[in-house]
Amino acid sequence: MTIWFLDRPTSFIPRSIGRRTSRPRCIRQGLVWALLGSLGVALPCFGQDNPFGDPGAGMFGGAGLFGEPAVTTPAPSGDADDGQPVDLMNKQLLERAGRGNQDFAASVSSLARTGRWASVDQLLSGLDAKKLSGPQAAAMAATIGSDVFLRIKQSTEVSDAAKANLDVLGQASMALSTAPARLTQAIKGLDSNSRDTRLAASRTLLAGGDAAIGALAAAAVTQRTSESRDEILRVLVRMGDGGIAALRQLALYGADGVRGRAIASLARIDSKRFMADLLASLHAIDSNKEERNAAASGLTRLVSTLPSRSEALTLLVNDLRDTRAAATAIDNDDQVRTIWTIQPDRKSVASQDSRAILAAYRDAADAGVRLKRLAGDSQAEDAEILLSGLAYRVMIDPDWGTADSDEAFLDQCRPLVDSAAVLAAVDIATRPKLSSAEGYDTSESETAAVTETAGLIGLIRLVDALSDGLNRDDLVRSGGGRPTALVQQAWSSIPQVRYEAAALVSRLAGDGAYPGSSMVRKTLVEMTRLNDRPHAILVETRPAYSTHFEKLFDRLGWDATVVSSVSELQREIDRGGDLRMILSKVQLADLAPIEMVDIVRRAPRGGEAPIVFYDDDNQAGDSEGAAVALSQSRWTSSVDLIDPPVSRAGFDGLLNRIATRRRLPPLSVLDRQRFRQDAAEILRLAH
Repeated sequence: MTIWFLDRPTSFIPRSIGRRTSRPRCIRQGLVWALLGSLGVALPCFGQDNPFGDPGAGMFGGAGLFGEPAVTTPAPSGDADDGQPVDLMNKQLLERAGRGNQDFAASVSSLARTGRWASVDQLLSGLDAKKLSGPQAAAMAATIGSDVFLRIKQSTEVSDAAKANLDVLGQASMALSTAPARLTQAIKGLDSNSRDTRLAASRTLLAGGDAAIGALAAAAVTQRTSESRDEILRVLVRMGDGGIAALRQLALYGADGVRGRAIASLARIDSKRFMADLLASLHAIDSNKEERNAAASGLTRLVSTLPSRSEALTLLVNDLRDTRAAATAIDNDDQVRTIWTIQPDRKSVASQDSRAILAAYRDAADAGVRLKRLAGDSQAEDAEILLSGLAYRVMIDPDWGTADSDEAFLDQCRPLVDSAAVLAAVDIATRPKLSSAEGYDTSESETAAVTETAGLIGLIRLVDALSDGLNRDDLVRSGGGRPTALVQQAWSSIPQVRYEAAALVSRLAGDGAYPGSSMVRKTLVEMTRLNDRPHAILVETRPAYSTHFEKLFDRLGWDATVVSSVSELQREIDRGGDLRMILSKVQLADLAPIEMVDIVRRAPRGGEAPIVFYDDDNQAGDSEGAAVALSQSRWTSSVDLIDPPVSRAGFDGLLNRIATRRRLPPLSVLDRQRFRQDAAEILRLAH
């Protein structure tokens, strides 16, 4: 039997007419056309002589076999709605969703990938009607896929209820992936002789996230062969820096046997990278034999002669200063980092999310603990250790030390705290805030000590808590006729430091005289005048602008004082208060902007106040010239040049930038009330 098959318009491909086709091919193509016809797809007919005419109804385009071209009408479909063709794929996927849990999940995945969000919402909204076990829900989540999860969560066409049901699947998947029994079994699988078993175990652990990291770190510090530990470390390293951070916590705070194995693990990964950890374990007074041997073994891969204790102290001091510098430089924003904390058994760790700035301060505190393990005999080293620990505690809890004290921490601090150590720590925390233009060292390690606000606040509160055991005269009268470093904080440029130091010094000094007492009393009087609202100063001579900015400050919840010159500005700064901003026009009558900055920064109460300039007319390139000059300022505190704000929202970006540079929250209404009451009571008792 001979079959003649026509599959293209004859006007374009004449040779297709009369082409002989083999039986298998003919059958295949016939089946395709039959299938399409059974699905309700209209099949066009080709072959009329005029390829630009209407499609023919017959084989050759006419109403009859060789007739004229005829217009064909698609066969009506019982599934069409209002004349619109049915989405057959959508219909098929919805039908498939009813066959079972895995088909349901596969349908959701396909619908989401093709953007059929209404159907995705329809299916997921009814998901809560299914009675799913944990493994069933986890299997469905795996079928949907993490990339589709993200697409659905980001879609605005999927309802919150549907997304909530999707989250249930995600939670089930996470619970299965992080199940302790599952992770323990996978860790055992790493020791298998079968390569396939080891690969499967690795995949299970890599899917376990932080839970797997914690389990692997705990397993690495148990008693096992070096080969078994290496298998664990290979997987742990693949999971990023989390495993490294977990091992470092175990090496520093773990139990006696745990520390040595943690050090051995770190040395196995990279001895050079963890030199500080190895040196601390090598020379620490509380190290055991296993820990020292592990550290020595790791160090011998790098150097032929083990570093001495003095060399170790030098490296650990630099490490502490570097981490403090990093903490000082980091922005105080909402970035999040995963940190690891030692568990009560001191053999395992747990993860938790922390703000990046808090994690940076904790890194500095950990560096201080490593240095402390060597029990150095330098007062400056003890002071830096003390500051790093106090700064971290105050950053975690800005009210630390104002109420019930942490007796355990105070007991740890007592060996480090005497009057000389306190004064040394204050000196480190308050070094000059000038750049290299004045000849000061501005390396990162120095910069870390320049603005140690949190550490200084913590130190003042610590002295208050331990004052009964300290030599009070040394703290307030040992300056040789000059105010001591602690007394000088009573006129710090940071209001919170100034007020807490003035109250502390007054309590320490009692009724006796001491150098700087008049300045302390001036700060106490300033505290009694504190308003319930913070303060801003506006340098402006035009009434219309003054009124405009006063209204904006009022909407910010601030009181504003208007001054017309830099000399008036100096006097207003000297009055003190909770000064939040100095806002000034660029076109000053008496001084250039850069000179005004220099005068303000030299004022005792103006060193940290944010200074903001605005240029309202941009005449003669004032704005550009001011920007160049201000960029060359030798002072490190905040100076900004902005367009004049026309509404309260105009300050938002500026205030956000200022907030990222601040270490501690600004004073609250309750803080100002407390300082006001404390000062009034101190002055009352002094009379």
